[in-house]
Amino acid sequence: MNIKKLSATLLATTLAAAFALAPVTEVKAAQQPDWVREFDANGNPIDVIDRNVKKVRVEGVSTGDEASLLKAKADLLNKAVAQGILEETDRNDYDYYIELEDGEKTVTKYYKFINEGWSEDDDERVSDTSSDGKTIRLTYSFYYTEFKNSITGETSFDLNALKGQGYTESQKINAYPEKVRVYTGGTNIVYVTLGSGNIKLKKVKSSNKKVIKAKIVENEEYTTTQNYTFRKDSKGYYYESVAGEKVYVSSPTDKVNMSRAKVGIKLYGVKDGKATVSFDIYDINGSKTGKGKITVVSDTNLPIKDITFGGQSLEQGVKIGETNNNYIYKGKDFNTFYAYTKKKSGKLKVTTSKDYKIERIQVGKLEKYNWNTSQIPGYDSYYNYNTGDRSENNSLKIETTKPHPVDLNGDGDFKDIVNGMDESKVEFRFKTVKNGKKIKLSKIPSYTTFSADDSESYANNQDLNFSNSYKYNNKKAMAVAPTAIRVTLFNKVTKEYEIYTYYINLKIKKY
Repeated sequence: MNIKKLSATLLATTLAAAFALAPVTEVKAAQQPDWVREFDANGNPIDVIDRNVKKVRVEGVSTGDEASLLKAKADLLNKAVAQGILEETDRNDYDYYIELEDGEKTVTKYYKFINEGWSEDDDERVSDTSSDGKTIRLTYSFYYTEFKNSITGETSFDLNALKGQGYTESQKINAYPEKVRVYTGGTNIVYVTLGSGNIKLKKVKSSNKKVIKAKIVENEEYTTTQNYTFRKDSKGYYYESVAGEKVYVSSPTDKVNMSRAKVGIKLYGVKDGKATVSFDIYDINGSKTGKGKITVVSDTNLPIKDITFGGQSLEQGVKIGETNNNYIYKGKDFNTFYAYTKKKSGKLKVTTSKDYKIERIQVGKLEKYNWNTSQIPGYDSYYNYNTGDRSENNSLKIETTKPHPVDLNGDGDFKDIVNGMDESKVEFRFKTVKNGKKIKLSKIPSYTTFSADDSESYANNQDLNFSNSYKYNNKKAMAVAPTAIRVTLFNKVTKEYEIYTYYINLKIKKY
């Protein structure tokens, strides 16, 4: 197979998916819960924030004997203004500028995005010049990104404004949660993000060590002698933090260092109760710049007190030595590869602890995805050809229920997040259900089959002819079909959303 001619990303994804273990839930040790916290590609927990991205390609054209890239850019920027992407501004607050000759003088024009939802991908800039040099085209890709809290329906260009998390007011410079929770007898690491020259935490202490113990266990520092460059808008002078947020200063003569850090504080819940963990903040010069405190609650209440399907619990319990006789997989813990049920349907009931509120319950099922190389525009003309002396043919076919791209909102791309599903890698297709209602389990297992073929033939030297074929199929190995139960909770203590996912495995084949 001529691997170099296939999409590297697609092929890597396909091979990884083919040899990945099926997403079944193995029975865990008695002191571990059965739920799974899901994380995105950046290692952040999956949350309630949806993302909608719109791409707009804008083309600028310059023609004639005096055609230039500069004139094409001017045409492009003016078209972006006409389309509501950019607006003209002054030299103190701009995203683009252009210098053009007007007679004997040079005129500089400045442009900025009309709001914070717009951005541009520099890597997608394209310029093209005709063979006679009289037509120059310049194309930019602009993206409009808006975030939406799928629980409340609120929208914003600022992701953090919708997360529902309780942060300090100085989030743009030093960010840390106001309240956190730790399981009694367990640990939790909270992170303090420092910026604008701040790099150290000192004097980390708990107000009650009999309830909460705290110590620094992780440090990530970036130090530099560089300072931020100030700009000005209608509100005054500001600099942009690492997160791209504007931080305003009282005077343009202020110097703000660009050093930053991330510090992990490990919390240990000694016994049920509440304590305050406090700390001092120091900058790169060793000067104390501020202080902070985090309220920590320790208890043995699980977020999900119980969750049942058809009257049987999906949670085996988390206390050492505890046995839940109502556990759905009881008796299938040790002697079978899969933990499974034979119930095809049943009522789903979720009960939470007092500090939690159910926001949403979703049921996810796998779906079949078919893909082949004929879906690539121009594939046949580029990868399959015949010159008379030499011919080449390549093809790839895939059928899988593993993560794959889906345009969920029909806007022509795979860049959005819809109801917690990332379009670039959809696996379970989720639907919202009411607590206590009857659901049906999925009958579709997790599997991948694909075949890749390529061949070359030579009319004048048949000794060079060859063909390759590679096939993979693990569909027959799957004895169960998983159904994902995703529960979104609101933590009343930390003021943030938490998502927990259970998997119910329905037996679909005999061994």
